[in-house]
Amino acid sequence: WSKIDKYHYFMGDGIEVTGADTTTLYQAGIAQKWLPGSNSSGKLFGCTVGDGSSFPASEFKMTVWDVEGLSDYCEVSLTLVDNQGICGEGSNVSVGGLIATETGAPLVNATVEIRGNMIGYPKQIKTNQEGRFTFNNVPMGITYEVAAKNDVDYRNGVNTLDLVLMQRHILALKKLDSPYKLIASDADNDQNISVEDLVQLRKLILGIENDLINNQSWRFVDKDQQMGEQPWPFKEVMSHQKLMENAMNDDFIAVKIGDVDGSARTSATQKNTSNRTKGLRLEFEERNITKGELIELPIMSQNFNEVFGFQFGLQTKGLEIIDVEGRGIDLTKDQFARIDKNSLRMSWSSYTAQSIRPENTIMILRLKAEQSGKLSEMISIDNSFLNSEAYTGSAITPTDIQISVVEPNGRSVLLVHQNTPNPWRGETTIGFDLPESGSVKLTVSDITGRIIINRTIQGMKGANHITLNKSEMGLSSGVLMYKIEFGGQTFVKKMIVVE
Repeated sequence: WSKIDKYHYFMGDGIEVTGADTTTLYQAGIAQKWLPGSNSSGKLFGCTVGDGSSFPASEFKMTVWDVEGLSDYCEVSLTLVDNQGICGEGSNVSVGGLIATETGAPLVNATVEIRGNMIGYPKQIKTNQEGRFTFNNVPMGITYEVAAKNDVDYRNGVNTLDLVLMQRHILALKKLDSPYKLIASDADNDQNISVEDLVQLRKLILGIENDLINNQSWRFVDKDQQMGEQPWPFKEVMSHQKLMENAMNDDFIAVKIGDVDGSARTSATQKNTSNRTKGLRLEFEERNITKGELIELPIMSQNFNEVFGFQFGLQTKGLEIIDVEGRGIDLTKDQFARIDKNSLRMSWSSYTAQSIRPENTIMILRLKAEQSGKLSEMISIDNSFLNSEAYTGSAITPTDIQISVVEPNGRSVLLVHQNTPNPWRGETTIGFDLPESGSVKLTVSDITGRIIINRTIQGMKGANHITLNKSEMGLSSGVLMYKIEFGGQTFVKKMIVVE
């Protein structure tokens, strides 16, 4: 390559020609010419040469001759990149688009990659708070591909309600109503919705697996692709052949695999909110137990009506969880996981609504007492990993789950849960269940007995919660004690505040 001036470049083919009339030997095209001073053929390239068709890309023949005047040629594809902007802004273009869910929620911080056969590529950028991305100063005349990726947080948006909806689709009770929901349901990536997809997603919900073996966390579909009842195969790469102008409509529909009900967060700051006021209430009977005792604990409910499924975590203190057995519901081994001897997670789903009378047992917990004490002080709901919720009614509406303790005479008692999160820095929530509405006293103190918070609130029958924040703690940190008092009953638990 030789630079003639700022607009023209010369490429010699390195073939020496002698003998015949050189003015007639070069036949490779009108834009090419013979340069006798260098004894070679050549062609001028640049942004102002001829009609501009030779910049930035050109396809042509390179011809060579021997001393007898015989010739042969090869076809050459040449692309010039104006890295220094000599030809002005017109030699570069922009490529961009929007990534959002089917409902229009922008996906923040997804990785978008543009690929091209040239130095410096591929390049990657992240989507902004509006879900948009733009690659600027993209050289013209190159063939590009654009694709997106967000292979993080596989559990985001995946819950037991998704399994209920998938089961009803598989059995043709209610078909999923969009091609993107079908893609979300295909956990094993075999272009089919089957029981195997349910199995893989339930392992994800229970924490048995942390990802999907044959799939990614998010998939991205060309927004302009027309889909019928079967969306496979779908287009995930935008292609631009020898791009000569801006391409700002590379829009993708973001599909969270496993999230059929559309509950996935699309940004790190998004919080899932709900106005749930009535929940499924599970009950067990209060009793004193002794160390070493083997216990079969029936779980019952006063309002197990039209339940399609539920999920919850259970934490015990001084009780080893041995097994769970379904009684009123068909509970299989793959629908629960014993995380350790004191932790249990459950994900139960049914394609039809189930109702169980209050006097009948839903399931049996088999436990072994590691210490003596009251059951009410040794069993609690754990929301630290799995959000506790049930799905009820004809609309399959998500509701909360509470565990209540009843005395042998049927009277409910106070139940206080471990604060979550714990340990905590910014704020934490203390949950408790009341047998009836009334005045509740909260006391927080340090290990020396110094009272830090002394608060009285009016509680409602059923599930309640109190939120504490670090500003209320002052300079206090480390191990603190919180006490809930109601109707002559008292619960005391520990929590840890970190700096």
